Amino acid sequence: MTVTLLPRSWRARRIWAKPPVSGSGSWPRGSAAAHSGALARSSPTLQPALTQQPTTGRSTGARFASAASATRLTSAVAWAGRSPSAFAICFGALPRSLISQTRASSSSSRVVTVTVCHFRLVPREARGASAVLPSWVRVSRDTKRNGQISMGETVGRTVEQVRALVGWVSTGRKLTQTGRVTLADARALVEVLDTGDRMDPVIGDRTFKTKSSEELYHLTLLVEWAKAARLLRTAGGRLLPVKKNAKLLDRPDELRGALFAALPHIGPAVTVSGWLESLFAHEYDRGLRALLQRLYAATAPVPRSDLYEVVWQAVSPLYVLDDLSPDRLRHLRTANDHDIQRSLKALASLGAVHLTEDSAELTADGRTETARMRGEPEPGDVVLRILVELADVDDPRVWRQLLVPASLRLDRLHSVLQDAMGWQNCHMHAFTIDGVQYGRPDGELGLRDERSATLGALLKPGAHFVYTYDFGDSWEHLITVEQVQTASAGLPYPHCVDGVGACPPEDCGGAPGYSDLKVILADPAHEEHHAMLVWFGLRSATEFAPDRFTPNEANARLLHVTAP
Repeated sequence: MTVTLLPRSWRARRIWAKPPVSGSGSWPRGSAAAHSGALARSSPTLQPALTQQPTTGRSTGARFASAASATRLTSAVAWAGRSPSAFAICFGALPRSLISQTRASSSSSRVVTVTVCHFRLVPREARGASAVLPSWVRVSRDTKRNGQISMGETVGRTVEQVRALVGWVSTGRKLTQTGRVTLADARALVEVLDTGDRMDPVIGDRTFKTKSSEELYHLTLLVEWAKAARLLRTAGGRLLPVKKNAKLLDRPDELRGALFAALPHIGPAVTVSGWLESLFAHEYDRGLRALLQRLYAATAPVPRSDLYEVVWQAVSPLYVLDDLSPDRLRHLRTANDHDIQRSLKALASLGAVHLTEDSAELTADGRTETARMRGEPEPGDVVLRILVELADVDDPRVWRQLLVPASLRLDRLHSVLQDAMGWQNCHMHAFTIDGVQYGRPDGELGLRDERSATLGALLKPGAHFVYTYDFGDSWEHLITVEQVQTASAGLPYPHCVDGVGACPPEDCGGAPGYSDLKVILADPAHEEHHAMLVWFGLRSATEFAPDRFTPNEANARLLHVTAP
C-alpha cells in the first residue's frame, strides 16, 4: 500500500489522486484536489486507517483516526493502494534538500520517502511499515485570523520554527549578495515553517511580485533571531549553523532561553514601522526593557494602552518633540504603538507573554526569563543582606537594608544604591573596598573598572566598605555585609527589606547643607524659608517630609534595575 501525506498549507497544489497504474508502481498525474478530504473521496480505495505510534523521545501529542480529523498535524493523511511495500510523501516541488531520502518509481514520479523524527504513522494492519515526518514539517496551526496565520499570534511557535529553520540550513545555504535568503529558498521556507508571510500578494486585481526575502517579515525575523541567538551565522556568502550550539536544538527550554536573551539584539527585524520610523525602533533596547519591566512588576494582566505609554515615556525624553504638530506627534505615537504590538507578538510567539485583544501578561516562562535578563539569581543562589547607612545624617537617620545577589557587579550595585536610596544618578561615584577605589574607568582619577568586580568575590560576612556619591557634596554611604543567604523563588532581586528616612535632595551641600535645609524649612520665619520653597518647587514646608520612606517605593524603583 502507499500512504500519501499532503501538507495542508499546500492543499491547492495538484496531487496524486488516482490509484497506481497496474504493474507500474508509480502514480500518474490526477486531477487537482482541494485537500485531503477530496483525495479520500476520489476513490473508494482511499480509506483512512492510520494510528499514531510514538517513537522514543518527544511525541507530538497528535491524535487522529482519519485523514479528515488530522487537524493537529501539518499534513492531511490519506490511505491509498494495496501494496504494503512503502509509504510515500507527496510534497510537489518541495526542495530535495529537505528530504532525507528520495525514491522515484519513474521519471515522472514525485513520490519520496523520509525518515521519522518525532512521530511515526503506522497502518493498523501493518505495524511494521512506517513513515516519518521531520520536525521542520511539523509546524502546527493553532490560531487563524481572516485565513492568515501570524507567527506572533500563535503561542510558543518560535522555538519550533527556529529548530526547523536550523535543520533546513543543514550544512549551509547560499545567500544573496545582500546577505538575504534567496527567493527560491524563501518560497519553500514560507510553506515549510508556516510563517504566514504572503508570497506575491494580491491586492484588488493586482499581483505584487515578491522581489526579495527581505519583504517577508516573519521569515526575516526568524532568520535574524536565530543568528542573534548564535544558532546560525553567515560566512562566505552562506548561511551556516553554529555547531557548538547545535545541542540547544534538543533542549527546548534552553533554546527558549537563548532566544529570549537575544531579544535586545533583533530590534531592526522586529520594528518595521513602514513609512514613519518609530522612536521605539531607534531606542529598541531601552524600550524593550521598559516593556518587560512593566510586565514583570505586574501581578495581573496589563492593559496594552499602559504598555504603550510606558514605552513612550521611556524613549520620548531622548528627543525634542516640542515643535511637532499634533498630527505629526499622533502619527509618531501610532508608529510607536505599532512596533510595540510587533514586539508583544514576538514575545507571545516565544511563549513568554499571554496576549489578548486588550492586555498582556508574562507567562511563567516569560517571568523566569525576564528575571534572568535582569540578572536576578536563581533559587538557591547566594544573596547578601547588606545595610546601607548615609554617613553624618540624623534626625532622622537614613538607611536601607537590601538583599542583593552575590554575583552582582559593582557597576550594577551603583544602580541598585541609586534606586534604593532615591538618588537621581546625576554625579560621579566610587567604591572604596580594602583601600582600593572602583568606579568608571578614568585615567585621571585612577579608578579600577567597577565592571570587573563582583560583591561575592570581594566581600565576606561582616565586611565593610564605602560608596561615595557626588564628589562635590560627598555623600558617603557606609555599607556592611550583614548575612549570607540563598535566593528564594518568587522574590525579585535586588530587594529592599527595610529602611528609614527620605533621600536628601541633590546638590543641597552634602550632610551639613542638608542639616541646615531641614532647619530652614521647619522655620517659616527664617529669612531663607521662602527661597528654599521656591528652589524645591514646594507650595508649603509641609510637603517636605525627611522621614518619609517605604520599602515598597524603593522596590518599585528597583524593578527598573536590569542587567546591562
